[in-house]
Amino acid sequence: MDVEHVKAKISVWWNINDCKFPTNPEYVKTIANNIRLALSKANLLGELSISAYGDTNLIASEILNALSSTGISVHHVTSVSDSYFDECYKKIITDMSLWALGNPNANVLLIFANGGNAVPIISRALVKLSMKNHNILLAIPSQVDASLTDTANIVWLWPALFSGEGPMCIEEWSSEEQVQKQAPGGESDV
Repeated sequence: MDVEHVKAKISVWWNINDCKFPTNPEYVKTIANNIRLALSKANLLGELSISAYGDTNLIASEILNALSSTGISVHHVTSVSDSYFDECYKKIITDMSLWALGNPNANVLLIFANGGNAVPIISRALVKLSMKNHNILLAIPSQVDASLTDTANIVWLWPALFSGEGPMCIEEWSSEEQVQKQAPGGESDV
């Protein structure tokens, strides 16, 4: 990893409706610290901001309060159609791209599940950020389109990230087949 990225700002972008997590408020309060711990295990020590996007009407108020109490910025995206996930990812990509303009050479961590029809948009955005010397970090489920992991410098399975564990080694995520093999127990609600 480049020395410039060790202490560079880190921005986390998370679709909270697509990436399920336990709905225990006490667990939710640990997520931000666990993400911080996982990043430190990858030698990423910069200032951290976390933005979560989703239809907040679908999440219990005590969970939203727990997220907000840890400093996570929660953004409402209305789910009114079948293209909701695509719209949510478009909002994330737009905000992420605007943030990146003002934060050169920063670390960008995207937490997502399958990405749906938004995979080409996500992939293009990550390639553009990478070309502008942003360090691309991904937290993924057990299976994801290879066009997304190809842009990443560091990858976690998102249950591991939420638990504060270190990232996968490159051999583990260099292909979709390898990523599938590394998933502990398949799908997770974490």
